[in-house]
Amino acid sequence: MIVGVPSVRRRAFALIELLVSIAILAGLLLPAPETRRAH
Repeated sequence: MIVGVPSVRRRAFALIELLVSIAILAGLLLPAPETRRAH
């Protein structure tokens, strides 16, 4: 079979973790400017 599959899976999980962390950071940082604009 393909030997590079495990490395690809690890890369995929790493990308998913990065996307999740970015999404969380964005969720925390984005609402702040909106509330400031509201005031």
